[in-house]
Amino acid sequence: MEDKKIDDLFKNQLKNLEVSPNKKVWNSIETKLKKKKRRVLPFWLFSGAAAAILVLGLFFYPFSTNENQHIIPKIDEVITTSPTKKPLINTTIDTLILQNNKVEQVLKTNQNAFVKTEIKEEKSNTNNTKKEFVARKNPAKTTFLKPFNIDANLTSNQQITTIYIENITIKNASEKMDFNAFLATKETQIKNKEIVKNWSVAPTFGVLQSNSFSNTSPIAEDLANTTTGENSFSYGLQVGYKLNKRWTIQSGIHLQEMKYSNNQIAVYPSEIANLQSVAFKDNGAVSFNNSVSENLSIMSNLFTNFVKSTGNLSQNFGYIEIPLEMKYNFSNNTKIEAQLVTGFSSLFLDKNKVVLNTFNTTRTGELTNLNNINFSGNLGFDFNYFLNRNWSLNINPMFKVQLNTFKTEANGFAPFNLGIYSGIKYQF
Repeated sequence: MEDKKIDDLFKNQLKNLEVSPNKKVWNSIETKLKKKKRRVLPFWLFSGAAAAILVLGLFFYPFSTNENQHIIPKIDEVITTSPTKKPLINTTIDTLILQNNKVEQVLKTNQNAFVKTEIKEEKSNTNNTKKEFVARKNPAKTTFLKPFNIDANLTSNQQITTIYIENITIKNASEKMDFNAFLATKETQIKNKEIVKNWSVAPTFGVLQSNSFSNTSPIAEDLANTTTGENSFSYGLQVGYKLNKRWTIQSGIHLQEMKYSNNQIAVYPSEIANLQSVAFKDNGAVSFNNSVSENLSIMSNLFTNFVKSTGNLSQNFGYIEIPLEMKYNFSNNTKIEAQLVTGFSSLFLDKNKVVLNTFNTTRTGELTNLNNINFSGNLGFDFNYFLNRNWSLNINPMFKVQLNTFKTEANGFAPFNLGIYSGIKYQF
């Protein structure tokens, strides 16, 4: 009860009490209420400012181009000297390019069977272009590399040292390979590695014009200035082997004929013939004269009592020809090949026929003074037009002079022939 009364007592006494707080308290509260909140700036404002600073920096302070200014892309001058016998060594050169322009080289040598050179560059504050030096195997000569007119481009913080290195090749790391040139090189290498077609074979056919270096006849001296050559033919097979790009050896087998004729000659039946080089099958003896206008009247002499007649005399010689020739290639491209041909041929007689035609008779015989084996010297050209890699058209003009044709004197008769041969050649 007493406690309750005490409470009521304090309550009644303090009911209308007004107490004002100290001014310091109000000032403290006012300070806390007036405190401004912290302003947060958006992040894009920082990004824009950084970009602006970067652009201004690039504009006022551009990047240095010292590296491009002092690149030496080529070496203009190469001085070579004769090689000297030196032991093959392994050399390593370490070059340190420092800020104070000092170059330190450390050489380490070891005996070896190769020459291998390496140069390593370490940079501190200068711009340098890396280059790689690759040594050639089995050096043949000494190479000195000298830069051309580069002193004018040097700055005070750079130094050029001339390096004398034996047998090296410089590869610039900045060079790029031309892909098309690389493919062309590979194709050329593949073509060079293709199988070379050394052998060739060609069936040939030729037209020959027979003639003589003299105006005489191998049959009779009286027939001088009346002998003319006739056209004939030759055919056979030609085989060649290519020794190298320039030289080819050639042989084969051919059948050829040589024809001569004496037209409008005077023929005398005779008891004693003046022809020692002709044997007719009927064993009849005749004499010849080179003009029918002479002595058309009845002749009576020691040898004949008959009237002379007009006739034509033809000679036909056939041979099996085996040539041995060399061909020199003096012009060669993808379409046409031209070669010089020289050599000789062995001729084996297989046909010997003489025919005398008069107004009323035909007599056959053969020459008795022909050798069974004789030779000829050959000279000409050979032209090939390539249809593809294996087939080509061949044209072969030739000049052939016969040697040792007759056993005995043939009145100075020296035969030769001009021929044009053609065929289709197959290479394999």
